[in-house]
Amino acid sequence: MDIKTLKGVGEKTAALFEKLNICTTEELVHYYPRDYEQFFDPISLTEAPEEELAAVEGRISGNVATRRVKGLSITTFQATCEGGVLHLTYFNMPYLKNSLIVSFSSSFLATVVCSFAGYSFAKFRYRGRKFVMGLFMMSQAFPQAILLLSIYTLMNKMGLLGSYW
Repeated sequence: MDIKTLKGVGEKTAALFEKLNICTTEELVHYYPRDYEQFFDPISLTEAPEEELAAVEGRISGNVATRRVKGLSITTFQATCEGGVLHLTYFNMPYLKNSLIVSFSSSFLATVVCSFAGYSFAKFRYRGRKFVMGLFMMSQAFPQAILLLSIYTLMNKMGLLGSYW
């Protein structure tokens, strides 16, 4: 089957696939990238070898700034790691800022709501407390990855993909 029959693949995309010698859907399914970047367990910044790829764990500590230069977006921020500070720059990744905004706001909101909920479960006795606590415990029994496909489908149908919501 020709690759142009796929939804979302037009003349431009088909031309890009042709540069990779991919003309049919079967060739697309059996296409494997040239190489993969593999990152292992994070190490401290002081242990990271120079001029080599390594995974380092850190927290964003500065403002996230995005500017546009000749139609490309440049996102910069600081990350504090064990052993120092990294100045990070991402080129042409406009979704990064959206992802950071959503992750920070949802983490903050979850911390506030869960703090109040935990306090109420610990200190107050009220009707339905055991039922609500049971619902909460049941929701923790299922892995959240089960919901990913249904959430993605719902967000797609609502037109919310790529937005803050």
